[in-house]
Amino acid sequence: MSGTLRTLLGARAAAMVGRQAERAVLLDLAERDRPLVVAVHGIAGIGKSALLAAFADDARATGAAVVGLDCGGIEPTERGFLAALDRAIGALRAELSGESRSIATVAEAAAALSRLGDRVVLALDTYEQLRLLDTWLRQELVPSLHDNTRLALAGREPPVAAWISDFGDLLTVLPLANLAAADAVALLRREGLGDADAAKVTRFTHGHPLALRLAASARGARPDLTVPDAAVATVVTELARVYLSALDQPARAVIDAASTLRRPTLSLLGALLPDVPPHEAYDLLRPLPFVEFGPDGLVLHDTVREVVAALLRVNDPPTYRAHRIAAWRQLRHELRTAPPADLWRYTADLLYLIENPEVREAFFPTSSHRYAVEPARPADEAQITAIARAHQPAAAAP
Repeated sequence: MSGTLRTLLGARAAAMVGRQAERAVLLDLAERDRPLVVAVHGIAGIGKSALLAAFADDARATGAAVVGLDCGGIEPTERGFLAALDRAIGALRAELSGESRSIATVAEAAAALSRLGDRVVLALDTYEQLRLLDTWLRQELVPSLHDNTRLALAGREPPVAAWISDFGDLLTVLPLANLAAADAVALLRREGLGDADAAKVTRFTHGHPLALRLAASARGARPDLTVPDAAVATVVTELARVYLSALDQPARAVIDAASTLRRPTLSLLGALLPDVPPHEAYDLLRPLPFVEFGPDGLVLHDTVREVVAALLRVNDPPTYRAHRIAAWRQLRHELRTAPPADLWRYTADLLYLIENPEVREAFFPTSSHRYAVEPARPADEAQITAIARAHQPAAAAP
């Protein structure tokens, strides 16, 4: 066997079906002076993470250094972001040169990134999870980056208007649509479906990547699988139901338990399923078409996890409640001895178990980002004064 890791990375990037135009736009970050920022956005399951991973391979093939962060595992504070960035930069820097320096400020982060190569790209996936930190990133971190550093964002929503007003033509907003029919068929053929079946599945999934993967997996148990033409969200929900209905009871019990958690880990699965060896439960989850590895545990795709949890909550309320109670107790137990670096992970896991809609939406957003809270600037004084005079008593307005 011969070859290099670059060859393997190139092969992985080439294995992605479609998205050539989007990859070309992102590659401008590595090869051109503009744009400085590319913001990819699209609905759940559309393939944003896969696109960002393929772009990272493309960029590294040109000689650029890429630092990737999954925002779903980052404490949404300045300290939390810089700590996560410090770990990612430190790992890459140690790999490249063996040196290791700690970073604790925006200036240190910008300098550390710039030293990684002639062109450096910071790639932030699941960016919607950093909604609480969006203003700081836009106003403090990004303007401090050195001129050899670029930024790629991937999230469910397009950037708020302030990104556009602050960066203008230095920002490219890249909406991600469903796969074209030819690309969807190619993906399904790779999964083992024949031409006729692939064309049929493509029609009722509308080329949505997650729906395609679920349909390809479900057809093994349901060769006659069909879903009425509907919106993508409905199709994914129905496909998840079909997929789950074909599982045996032990597998369904593991998935039901995992759906109540933010991130399934060995210890949490052991607490929720005391009669199942944790490694067996973990190994059952790993190959599922809607499960990926995350920095702090396995990640069930949001859409499927919500479908499974909703079904469990309606069909078996005692088990649903028991899983949440067991998870809460296990997390509280582990939290007593958790190192400082893991405190946010445990906080996020505990917050996820609180089913208050406002709390859940603030920390795990699913709806559009309608409003952004911005610190006032000196240039805003006239507008703020005008608003106060229009809506406040004369004594309250300056």
